[in-house]
Amino acid sequence: MDKLNCRFCFPKVCGRKLLFGTERLEPSAFGIMEPAVCDVAFEDIDVFVVPALAYDTEGYRLGYGGGYYDGLIAKRLPHQLFLGVAFDFQVVDKLPRDTWDVPVDVLITEGRVIYPASSWKI
Repeated sequence: MDKLNCRFCFPKVCGRKLLFGTERLEPSAFGIMEPAVCDVAFEDIDVFVVPALAYDTEGYRLGYGGGYYDGLIAKRLPHQLFLGVAFDFQVVDKLPRDTWDVPVDVLITEGRVIYPASSWKI
């Protein structure tokens, strides 16, 4: 990855928040591979790939119920981009949302790129 001048970080759930690491991954209690050491500060990450069960065309997501990514997106810094990746069948016109839900900046599927007006900053 040196040619791209980037490194990949992986999330780990620690209590009620996500921490990030780059080194050795090991299975968690649920068998999900997580970094053994969380050594990357939130401020040092430029792009986040945000998982979801579904997205809507406004960039809001149906997550897995923990609120971890909503918390991260809510405290985004000016240099950070939150990128949703999904298949077209996972994108609907509108999802129900609560006051704490926060949209991603860009949503990419195999067929299109969506720039939600509610979150995109030019």
